[in-house]
Amino acid sequence: MRSLSSAISSGVTVPSPLCSFIAKANRRFPSDPVNHQTTEATFVVEKKVTDRVSLLVEYVGDYPIHGRDVELSNMGGEYLLTRTQQVDFHLAFGLNRNSLDYIVGIGYSWRFDNLFTASTR
Repeated sequence: MRSLSSAISSGVTVPSPLCSFIAKANRRFPSDPVNHQTTEATFVVEKKVTDRVSLLVEYVGDYPIHGRDVELSNMGGEYLLTRTQQVDFHLAFGLNRNSLDYIVGIGYSWRFDNLFTASTR
């Protein structure tokens, strides 16, 4: 993600991915994957507060070909427990009638370094 980021000042990044994905089949178009396509746009401002703590504010918009748009304002943070583990939290608020009123989330992530490289023993 950092390759898509551009630094705007010390510790602040603005990664802004745009992706498109196919949702699982539904009754309306069971065999037509084109009609399940949803485009998701995000705009994120992230600030590294310390070596272990980062905070973020994000806009998320889901735009399906069929159906109604969903737009959210998301804010949260992450704390690095170790070099390969982190905990995070977020709170999101719906920006239109099609969105949920709010979302609360917490998470734990870990990274497996050198998982797909040959051992040097």
